[in-house]
Amino acid sequence: MHAAPSLRWIRSALLLGLLTLLFYLPLFWRSLALVQLNANEGWNVARAVMAARGVPLYGHPPGLSFTNYPFLSFHLIAWLMGWGADPLFAGRILALLSVLVLGGIVAGLLRGFTPDWSARLFAGGLFALWLAVWMPSRIAVDDPQLLAMVFEAAGFWLFVRHQGRDGLWLSAVLFVLALFTKQNLVALPCGAGLALLCQKRWRDLLHWLAAGAVSGGLLLLLSYRVDGPYFFANMLAPRAYLWRDALSQSGDYLLVFLPVLCLAGGWCWRHRQQPDAWPFSLAWLAANALGLIFSGGDGVGRNVFFEAVLLSAVLAMAFCLERRGAWLGLLLLFPLVWAPQHFIAALREDFALPPAQVDFAAGVAFLKPLPGPVVCENLLLCARAGHRSAFETYFVQSQISIGRLSERAILPLLIQRRLRAVEIGITNKPEPVNRAQFPPAFLAALRQDYRPALQTATVSIWVPKP
Repeated sequence: MHAAPSLRWIRSALLLGLLTLLFYLPLFWRSLALVQLNANEGWNVARAVMAARGVPLYGHPPGLSFTNYPFLSFHLIAWLMGWGADPLFAGRILALLSVLVLGGIVAGLLRGFTPDWSARLFAGGLFALWLAVWMPSRIAVDDPQLLAMVFEAAGFWLFVRHQGRDGLWLSAVLFVLALFTKQNLVALPCGAGLALLCQKRWRDLLHWLAAGAVSGGLLLLLSYRVDGPYFFANMLAPRAYLWRDALSQSGDYLLVFLPVLCLAGGWCWRHRQQPDAWPFSLAWLAANALGLIFSGGDGVGRNVFFEAVLLSAVLAMAFCLERRGAWLGLLLLFPLVWAPQHFIAALREDFALPPAQVDFAAGVAFLKPLPGPVVCENLLLCARAGHRSAFETYFVQSQISIGRLSERAILPLLIQRRLRAVEIGITNKPEPVNRAQFPPAFLAALRQDYRPALQTATVSIWVPKP
């Protein structure tokens, strides 16, 4: 394929780079704040602390809490903690660096379509900006998704760029590392495996599967040895499927990315007869299909579409490089239309950080000297105060909603006043029942037997009545 004029792409890459940098500045500033940016952060910090203290992550079957992420990211951050790193900020730095690496991998995947480095740089920046506009709440946030995607995307790059046996083996190992960091990252391995199957490369398929099976088996044995025997019980803990969320998130994705999906789908259709294109096409189809399916899981966010966003950036760019028309404007249309409103929202969040940090510090100071069990909706608040929440509000509420747990499992903690404190965030304000992180009966018992001891705009801590 021919490269686009270098000067054109250099100008486009510089323009996009400035726009991306501008958008990432408030997200980077936000990442320096000692507050919980989303519920995943406190949960991930708690697991990293468990790993650092040698507490098995899967030592018990799911009860009032569970660990439904694989173990690699937790032990990596625990290792960094051994060198003095803060688990929260270590996770945020890893997530931010992962975006940069993923942008580089996108550029590397485009090398097969154009020798023009500026066009490839444009594609990497485009992916970084799309990701931030689509889900800014996961940029520079302590969550293993982006770190896992580095392994997955690197494995896919090896698969399509190095078809020798060594490249296949290493790609399988990287795919397994991704799965043991975040278990939902299966789209790119599916594309690679289906391509080998459709190309009838039986020997390569056997070697690739064997490498994956061996590396996966070794990691699973390591998990059983270090983190306890209930790995699968925790990984497969059921959760509700919400069709409302599936329709809402899928609809948003199709609305926002429809022009890009058309370009990427056009490339797949044009190259449907070319075996070398099948890994891209099949992985792109798998990423979109799995994203649409997974989007209805209770607690699942927009990050289920991250793999599709990455592949769409590659294939939409490939389509534009081939057609040499006005399609580049369509690629730029997405960030130019959607980025400003998200940029303004990010600035508003930054302005709200100082009082939120004061509230958070007050909550930590209140909980830290308390002996005995406490419950926190804000799990990072508990972790910073040196506590582990007696139960995890999201998991308990989810299990109650699907009938696998009764409210009676947690009500005695209040009625018998076994909890020294309950932090309920903002759920004490009027909210629909299906949004509350505590069951209504729990909140009713809380008001009857406990009193608010600390009230701020974002934190509410209750203690037993005298």
